Amino acid sequence: MTTVASFASLDDLRRAFRALGGDGPPVTARQVSVPDRRTRTGSARWVTAAGEWAVLVCGCGGSPGATTMALSLATAADRARVVETCGGLASGLVYAATSELGTVERQWLRGTRDAVVLERRAELVSSPDDVPAPAALDAPLTIVDSSWDIGCLLESAGWLGDLARTALTVVLVSRATIPGLRRLEATASLIDLSRLVAVTVGARRWPRPVEQAAGPMVRRLRDEGRIVLVPHEPGLALAGLTPDPLPPSILRPAQTVLTLLEGLPS
Repeated sequence: MTTVASFASLDDLRRAFRALGGDGPPVTARQVSVPDRRTRTGSARWVTAAGEWAVLVCGCGGSPGATTMALSLATAADRARVVETCGGLASGLVYAATSELGTVERQWLRGTRDAVVLERRAELVSSPDDVPAPAALDAPLTIVDSSWDIGCLLESAGWLGDLARTALTVVLVSRATIPGLRRLEATASLIDLSRLVAVTVGARRWPRPVEQAAGPMVRRLRDEGRIVLVPHEPGLALAGLTPDPLPPSILRPAQTVLTLLEGLPS
């Protein structure tokens, strides 16, 4: 049997048609369509429990510290859960739990860290469409740590795409560098600024060249007090997340972010 791929060239489609021995007219490019991934059947859906608040955390650029910020937000909230959506090889939470509880529904690996529940994947995850819905849990706050940027999520099917399109509270994390602010600007332009708080990691204050690189979206967030600066923490940079307590220099900004999120329009 010959399979015709949706991304095949016009000549490939014509050859496939002849191989199938069809009687109709040759296939043309206009007749080939790719379904919108957002309407694809079989994608996982997630509905938060009554009283559960979901916050989406997305990094802008490579490894800006989004997982650390997600864990810091959950820790500052005291009773919360972090759902890490990347595959096992990329996980930043492997060594962060103080107690491992094993596998729960839909093959989520669950651990705890004081009053914070950590959930992560063990297998490779190639796209946000492949991430199963979070396991059921009685938690007032779920921090979803996305390993994909907002642009990818907005075009994806399943619960992560739904969350990116509908979540009332989004945290974007970038580095306090010129490329970091450029990525933050581009990402912030894709979503409604009224539901956004931004975090820059690496400096207590922006160097002048970084500040001068801020675009209109970033300047608006800064003027409205919705950009939180997190300093460089050498211990975390060296060891990553471990069962050790997070330093106050990280938790204080996280508490500020939570306060800002609570003040966003509902």
